[in-house]
This record gives sequence, structure tokens and C-alpha cells, in this order.
Amino acid sequence: MVHTLTPTQHQFIEQTLPAEIAVMCDRYPNTIYEVASAWHYPELPVGYLPNLIEVYYSDDDGTDTPDLTIEQGHLTGVQLPIDDATCDVIQIEVDGQWAFIQIGSQIVLDRLSGRVVLPEVLLDAAQLAASFIHAVA
Repeated sequence: MVHTLTPTQHQFIEQTLPAEIAVMCDRYPNTIYEVASAWHYPELPVGYLPNLIEVYYSDDDGTDTPDLTIEQGHLTGVQLPIDDATCDVIQIEVDGQWAFIQIGSQIVLDRLSGRVVLPEVLLDAAQLAASFIHAVA
């Protein structure tokens, strides 16, 4: 994740994204840079079955650590929130590529469009318990 945008990155955002999304760069520079970086990627193919899905929730401008990790249909990582903060940014990375980003109620990137086959997630109770213990420790 980019932490401070350069003038070149700001210019890239302005040249790549529609104005109504680019203007969000003032409040969410890192997230909007990620949107611009994936803007011209095609939608994922119909019926695509991802190997790795990472879901990120944040109350500001993104995060480096996924809150949910699903590998080959198995939930392998859960980072439970420890506070009541609202979630402003939701990001979904599929097989190493940004596929969906929502800021507030506005979807700013959607390469999924109902085309991806989301796996049935198998949950290991021991791992869920360990994640909970880690979150409150």
C-alpha cells in the first residue's frame, strides 16, 4: 500500500479516474490510488473461481492486513475488530488483484459484477477461536 502519494501518483489518479471518484483522493489517497491502479483491468471472467480472497475493512484509508482471508475455500485468517468503529472502506482482493472497492455507500471499483463464483467457505472452529483470542489480547 502507498502511504504518501507523490505528485506523479496524483496526476495518474486525475488522468485515470472519473472526476467524481478522483476527488475522493483528498480523504482516501491510498484507496483511490489502488482504484486507479486497477481501473483498466478487465472484469474477472464469468465463472472465475478464485484461489485467494482477501477482504479488508477500515474506518479511514485502507489497511495493510486483511480482515478475512479465504484460500481454496477455507477461511484461513480472521482478524476481528476490537472496537465499534464504522467501516468506511471495504476492499476485496482476488488472487492478488483489487476486484472490488467501496467507500461509504459508493462502489468505486467493481470487477466482480456477479461474475465470480465465491467459494463455499469452510470454517475451522479452532482457528476462529484463536483469531478471537488474538483480537482481544
